[in-house]
Amino acid sequence: MRYSLEKTYLLNPAFNIRADAKRILLYNSTIDPGLRINSSDVLVFLHPLYATILAVFDGKNSFGKIIKDLSAVLKLSEEETLKLVAPLINNEEEIQFEFDGFSFFLPPNIIIEKEPGIEFREFQLKDFLIPKGELDLVSWRLYRPLDGIFMLNASCVTNCIYCYAKRIKWNNSCFTLQRIKEVIREARAIGMRSLDLTGGEVFLYPNWPEILEELLQNGFNPYISTKIPLDLDTLKLLKGIGINRIQISIDSIIPEEVRQILGVDNNYYPRLLQTLKDLDRLGFTIYTNSQITNQNYERIEKLLDFLLELDNIGRISIGAAGYSLYNGKKYYDYAISLESFQKIEHLLNRFSENAPDHLILNISGYSQESGYKKDSQNIEFKKRARCSGNFYAFFVLPDGRVTICEELYDHPAFLIGDLTKQSIMEMWSSEEARGLYKLSKNRIREESPCFTCEEFNVCRQKKGVCWKEVLYAYGEKNWDFPDPRCKLAPQLEREFYLK
Repeated sequence: MRYSLEKTYLLNPAFNIRADAKRILLYNSTIDPGLRINSSDVLVFLHPLYATILAVFDGKNSFGKIIKDLSAVLKLSEEETLKLVAPLINNEEEIQFEFDGFSFFLPPNIIIEKEPGIEFREFQLKDFLIPKGELDLVSWRLYRPLDGIFMLNASCVTNCIYCYAKRIKWNNSCFTLQRIKEVIREARAIGMRSLDLTGGEVFLYPNWPEILEELLQNGFNPYISTKIPLDLDTLKLLKGIGINRIQISIDSIIPEEVRQILGVDNNYYPRLLQTLKDLDRLGFTIYTNSQITNQNYERIEKLLDFLLELDNIGRISIGAAGYSLYNGKKYYDYAISLESFQKIEHLLNRFSENAPDHLILNISGYSQESGYKKDSQNIEFKKRARCSGNFYAFFVLPDGRVTICEELYDHPAFLIGDLTKQSIMEMWSSEEARGLYKLSKNRIREESPCFTCEEFNVCRQKKGVCWKEVLYAYGEKNWDFPDPRCKLAPQLEREFYLK
């Protein structure tokens, strides 16, 4: 038997429950972009009954006491209540079931035995009382956002050949430090899960220490990625603030390759290697990200050998340098071939066999030509991941305007608000945000195949499309075209995949 009535159980701390106006969410308590794997992401709706059941497992009472209390609340016998609840205790497999005409999902290990050192968790059960007539288990867009990213600037110390950024001069002065702090506090107040920072370069933003401190004081654990060589004083300042993990982008340990790919001087390479060694010595958890081009793929094994010598390396991620809408370069002038990248994938798998348990070696997802051919298009489209942009996440530009994805920047079709003038909730509930989710065909031009598609609403309002790939394939003016993996998608105007 996987439970005992005498023991104490609690909702797994890896998950959280939050009311979302007309439904309840179950989701990962934290997301760590350095370690997350899409297959482990959980973001599902709960029926109020099951939200209540999970919430009473707060780590205070024995399982037997909980069964007695639930039995009285649910007006069921203790035997019936036990039959309902027992499958949730130490469940090794995910649970899928039908209730009230809806399908539900619960992840493995949803309720676990309380161990020493794990504090009890208290939920307000009144938040989970939703009248049946108001319950919304259909619309996918959250009533309150869950995740956000601040782009602090567009400044860099490198000039990468594969750079996807839109390097324009942003009016940073209109999004003041004080206003950023106010937004962080509101994010905490409305129950957001994460607020991360990106650039340009976070460390070229003059007030980065104050922003990191504000995030940590409000319960956020910001994820930081950089290409800047950081000196010892900066690393000690980070430690003092409370930052204990960082991602360093490193594409090669061959000096000539570094200069060619990143457009840097001779001093950059030794300073970046010293930064990695200092991070390791100071006990930071180190994540690395490497973009592979046709200039550095042959010596990836040397890079891996170097990184594996770091005691505190937590993740090594390898990705194929991608297409850019904005750098003006021809993609296949720097892109690696599919065959060469698959060889790197096999190499990483071989390294994984002997890697320590704490280390994740990861190959980032990549596009290949086969996914856009007519005979496989609809299969790939149906398998697509749900888009987070404007469903449960948003992206703040350096001037305070809000878009839905970091590669869409200030494209007018995707701007949904302005946090210099609006609160988060005013932005999230704006006409622009709601109108983009429930996109009207009045905004779709007749030349787009979406204009006559009978599945248009279901497509856009459930999983959504990859807007970035739409722009890759057809250009910024054709933002209203289908996802290029859709069976209705016209011939691609650009090639942006490995081949």
